Amino acid sequence: MDKKDKRIRELELLLAEKENLGNIVDVLLTKLSQASDPDQGLGEAFDMITQTYGWDRMDYFGLDGDSGKLFIKVSTAKNGTVDQRFGMNEGIVGKVLARGEHYLTNDVANDPNFLFYRQQDKSNFQGKSYLAVPINLMGRTIGVITFLASREISEADARVAEDTLRFVTPYLQLVDSHNKLKNVIEYNEQLSIDNLTHQAVLLDTMNPYTAGHSVRVTDYANHIAILMGLDPKTSEHIQLASIWHDIGKRRVSSEIIKKPGTLSAGQIDEMKFHPIFGYEIIEPMLTVPEPVKKGVKYHHEWYGGSNKGYPTGKSHSELDHNPMITGVVSLADAWDAMNSERPYRKPIAIEGALTELRKNRGTQFNPEVVDAFMDNSAEMILLTKRLMRTNPDNLNFTNYITRLQTPFHKAQD
Repeated sequence: MDKKDKRIRELELLLAEKENLGNIVDVLLTKLSQASDPDQGLGEAFDMITQTYGWDRMDYFGLDGDSGKLFIKVSTAKNGTVDQRFGMNEGIVGKVLARGEHYLTNDVANDPNFLFYRQQDKSNFQGKSYLAVPINLMGRTIGVITFLASREISEADARVAEDTLRFVTPYLQLVDSHNKLKNVIEYNEQLSIDNLTHQAVLLDTMNPYTAGHSVRVTDYANHIAILMGLDPKTSEHIQLASIWHDIGKRRVSSEIIKKPGTLSAGQIDEMKFHPIFGYEIIEPMLTVPEPVKKGVKYHHEWYGGSNKGYPTGKSHSELDHNPMITGVVSLADAWDAMNSERPYRKPIAIEGALTELRKNRGTQFNPEVVDAFMDNSAEMILLTKRLMRTNPDNLNFTNYITRLQTPFHKAQD
């Protein structure tokens, strides 16, 4: 396997890991929002995690408020658990609680630290490996989650477990306080949104001709929004729709995404479904505003309507959306495509790309957006040259996820 193939394989594995996390979050949101009992919801979520990653058992040790000791609150053990109690520095979970670091052993039969656990636990686990991970929330350790497995657990497995628990952690509070459900769901969706943004950037890197595309589109769109003097909320929605505009490609065949040459007619038809796929991916996310979702869905529609636009071919005036968001994202996407190399053509010269904007003003592109771009073309050309000179690996997309740590505008905004 050459260096390029190895890199692509690494990216595929990383993307698969991110998609697994995204799928887990989606199920967690559904199960925990519908469960009348938080314990039941967490138990179902734990079952899914163990099945996804091949664990034999998963236990959540929470702190008893009166004694200060750890005890099992939720477990996937099929034959039940006993009332185990671990104090600070007692057994593995007590030590993990005290030190705030995970503990991993692949030889439970001979690990002296595991003997204390085996004496307490009556399920007669006969497996090989054990992993204990501290649960941290807002700067303090609130419990420990343990994983038991018949297979060997690697440090990579431990890292995946810790990443997964970042999404689970907020829900553990629901065991003690069910009325926190709404706030916890919103918090976890922010993590899901962060994960989605990473996926969008990873998807671009699957083909060298699209590497950095979503980040550049977002930079162009953000700059246009500033030049147009759009309000902060609309500008934020434009940024989000831009960074996610191609997220639907994760449901398109990887053969098409990675293809270095021209797509066949059938492959083009499949690719044209990606705006719908993208909308379906983010539509269930309650904290993402509807204008952002529609911006993703309609970013390939032509302003004046055309069978060249998709998925509906309707004009912007016929669509249920914010036309400014769709208009800005559409132009930014096309501008980056024209200035980027493709396997079947070299980049269009900047003057040629400007000519295309003028020619398609009012047909493919929103005339207000074109006018703002052309009135500030010198500034946009400088930005384009800077971005096209930058190695895609060095493009900064964290600006578009760090602020997601604060709540979004509600969907109805």
